[in-house]
Amino acid sequence: MRRNGRPILFLSLLAVLAGMPLLLYGYPFGHDVVAHSVRVQHFTAQLLSGEFYPRWMAGMNGGLGSPDFFVYGPAPFYITAVFAAWMDPLHALAASTLLAIWLSGLVAYFWLRSVATGVAATIGACFYMLAPYHLAIDVYERAAFAESWAFVWMPLVLLFMERLRRGKRGALSGISVAYALLVMTHPITAVLFTPVVLLFGWRKGVASCLDGVLLGAGLSAFYIIPAIAHERYVSTSGLRVDPDFHWARHFLWVDRGLLWLPASDQSFRWALTWTLLLTLGLGLLCLRRRSMFWTLAATAAALFMTPLSAPLWEWWGIVRALQFPWRAQAIVTLAVAALLAAAIEAGRPRSVVVTLTAALVTLVPFATVVMNYPARQAYHEAPMGIGYDVITRVWSKAQADPGGIEQLSRLPEGSFLTGGGSLRVERQSARVIHILVETETGATIQLRRLYYPGWEFEIGGRAAPTRPDALGLISFEAPAGQSSVIVRLPWEASEKAGMWVSLASLLGVISLTVRPYVRPSGESGAVRRDDPK
Repeated sequence: MRRNGRPILFLSLLAVLAGMPLLLYGYPFGHDVVAHSVRVQHFTAQLLSGEFYPRWMAGMNGGLGSPDFFVYGPAPFYITAVFAAWMDPLHALAASTLLAIWLSGLVAYFWLRSVATGVAATIGACFYMLAPYHLAIDVYERAAFAESWAFVWMPLVLLFMERLRRGKRGALSGISVAYALLVMTHPITAVLFTPVVLLFGWRKGVASCLDGVLLGAGLSAFYIIPAIAHERYVSTSGLRVDPDFHWARHFLWVDRGLLWLPASDQSFRWALTWTLLLTLGLGLLCLRRRSMFWTLAATAAALFMTPLSAPLWEWWGIVRALQFPWRAQAIVTLAVAALLAAAIEAGRPRSVVVTLTAALVTLVPFATVVMNYPARQAYHEAPMGIGYDVITRVWSKAQADPGGIEQLSRLPEGSFLTGGGSLRVERQSARVIHILVETETGATIQLRRLYYPGWEFEIGGRAAPTRPDALGLISFEAPAGQSSVIVRLPWEASEKAGMWVSLASLLGVISLTVRPYVRPSGESGAVRRDDPK
């Protein structure tokens, strides 16, 4: 461990410098920053209240609720909850993102150190941590919180693959856990990364890596199975109705000497252009069998971002689920880090040129973003508002804009649509509401919760599904007389199935981890000797 002390210290200091805008000005004003902060706030609150895995966010949308965590990966929010427990959500996001930047560099170093010298691994890890798409775009431009954490888990999977190739104990379990964390952090990146890791394992002669990936998918089943099941209700395809979100508008094109995206800005163009040029240069420098895999991986990912891949996007639904072609920059970044380490190790003269070029590629986009960073942070002074969920318009039949949601949030907790009487909410949790209703003739009750499939009500031990009313809120029928009503969102089949698969996979991981340390029955610590008689 002593030989790694200086690289770890250097990477730690570099991470602090890279995260200095986060420390000085707070979390960046990116595309989904308000949505991230609202999710952190309510996920943490429900977690601290004793709910192990909050899926229905009861406090979002002004208390109308949201199914966000039926589909969003929970892993980075569990980590961020440690910070959000004692600081506001925006600062918790900043602290969590800084932690992700630091860990991405350290994990990349240990992965590259397993195949290269210390200097080469350090320089490769520096690039991975500061890469334009990772730092300038994902962290500071887009505020892509979950994707920032995905950069931690990809090299962790590859590190355990190298350990598996060398026969190290616990390596297969490590692959499983790291891959599960990737799936539960950013499934889109997991889809892009899976063919890379499987081909890498085949190339290295580590066929058992498939077992690790499958076991990792099983570990993440308690999240991914319900997420797939709820895709029909909370689908990002609803967001792609906007022409600006259509995948065809996000291919790379060559124009005036720069690669560009019709729906992006100058910093995005710089990041993509120079990273791909560095990839080309490194590929030419590293035309050796040892580095050929990452050269081909970077080339394939680059082509995936061009109109040449349009037939795949047209014909294959799973590809369209990736949303934007430029997301493949995550794979390019990983490949460039490996190629950079290989180029540094190849020879001293070219090492200087490659290092200086990599530094230019990383610093120019970062400087472009940071120069404008303070001016973009004025939103920190603004209140959080009602905690509006930006995807509400996808899944709810309500007037799902901030103004409409705010009006609905001002309604009484419960009211009569037809009939009359008295109504009192006795107690409630995120997914269960107990109501006492008294009416002479029977009535239709409106509950101040956005309707979502699966909500049901129970009266006298008999359950029935709720219905959406004209405003998109939950409604149900109450009989004449006094009734104790339970309105709830019970665990459905996909949640139960996912939990059982995850528990079975966890037992498998524990078995794989413990087995090397358990001697077969019949063996003892003493050496047996034949009786001389």
